[in-house]
Order: sequence, then structure tokens, then C-alpha cells
Amino acid sequence: MQRRVILNRGHRSGVALLSSPSRSTPLYPISMDMGMGGRESVPEVSDLLTAAQRLSPEQRRELLDRLALETQKPRSRNDRDVVMWSQAIYEAIVEAFGDASGLGGPAAIQRLVAPASNRASVEEFMQATGLAKLNVREQQVAYRLIARLLVDRAREVARHSGLPFSVKLTINCLGELRGIFDRAFPGYLRNGLAALIVRRMVSGEAATTR
Repeated sequence: MQRRVILNRGHRSGVALLSSPSRSTPLYPISMDMGMGGRESVPEVSDLLTAAQRLSPEQRRELLDRLALETQKPRSRNDRDVVMWSQAIYEAIVEAFGDASGLGGPAAIQRLVAPASNRASVEEFMQATGLAKLNVREQQVAYRLIARLLVDRAREVARHSGLPFSVKLTINCLGELRGIFDRAFPGYLRNGLAALIVRRMVSGEAATTR
């Protein structure tokens, strides 16, 4: 039986499936500021369309993905955390299911996780465990870890309840986050060592890229 992924984002047609961003791809587009008081000349839209026609289908989907995120570029730390969190959820779902048919990309997920009521539990967890004090790169890894744990739990709930997997179901599992984390890493929360796990993961990623 083929697994179904449901986004729970209301009826909206024309949302293209976007390719999964690489783990090494920066979250935020590079500025066109030249750094010497000037700015790089902006090409005409027609030139951009001509260049886009030379891209492969996968590259075009990645371009759409980045443009969608650019329109919601973070203006504060809070906005940045929302982007990192939604990106982490998206990557975890793609990683779990491979084929993300019906998934509208990070920007679509961001509209679901952005409301304060939907991200309150993860923000509280980040603060209580000291993960919010980590640097940006470490926080990205922390969000990815939490997202993978939540997606795994949501898949388990879906399997036992007969409900279809969805982003909303994943968000609902945030209430179990401490228990989910503690089962994955027994004793670390009690001893205040959640940040140690993340730092080890960052060190491991750095070692594999050398």
C-alpha cells in the first residue's frame, strides 16, 4: 500500500511539488550587495526566464522553492527560527517518505507552523533545554533532530490509529516532545545534556565534509 502524505493546508490548486533542498544548501539566498557601495545590476525578467528554460526539471523546482522562501525572508530572530523550523519539518518528511507527493514545499509548511500556537511547544523546549542558546548552525541541527523525532512519532501514531500522516498530525505530537526526546536519548534531558547531543552531531557533520 502506498503511503499518503496530506498537508492539511485547505483546498488550493496549482501548488507545485518542490524538490528536497540539500542539507548543505544555505537557508537564505545570498545578497546581491557587492560590498563596495554598489549593487550588481539586476537582469531583465525575460533574461531570467530564458536562463530558467535551460535548467533541468529538478533545478526548476529548486528555483521555485528558493523563490518561495525569499518572499518570506526572515526579518528577526523569531522569523529566522520559523524558517529553520519549517525547513526542518519539510526535510524530515521528505527523508521519511522519499516521494513527497502532495507536499507543497517549505513555504507551504511554514504557513502551518508559523502561528504562535503551533510553535509554542518547540520554542519552550528549545528554551528549557538550552538549545536556544546555541549558535545558528547548531540550532539548525537541533531543529532537524526534533523534526525527525516528531515525524517518526507521527508515523507511528498514524500506523496504529489508521489516520493518514499529515503535517498537522506531526505538530500535534509536539505535546509529547519531552517524552519522545527522552526515549531517544535516555537521561540527557534530566542531566541537562541536550545541547551536547547537538554539538556532537555538528562535529560529526563537520568531520564527514573534510
